[in-house]
Amino acid sequence: MKQAKLLFLLIAALAFASCDSDKPRYADPEAHEKTVKLNEQYEPLMVGTWHYENI
Repeated sequence: MKQAKLLFLLIAALAFASCDSDKPRYADPEAHEKTVKLNEQYEPLMVGTWHYENI
């Protein structure tokens, strides 16, 4: 009986973990597009070497 429960839980976990696509679905595609545009615009300013100076 314990083996049957374990098998059932394993199958349920695998079924729950599987998905139909590897591409994410965004809740708000328009907001995602705006975020991508902002990242393209400001990423060169953010990438690099940063130093913290305490005055």
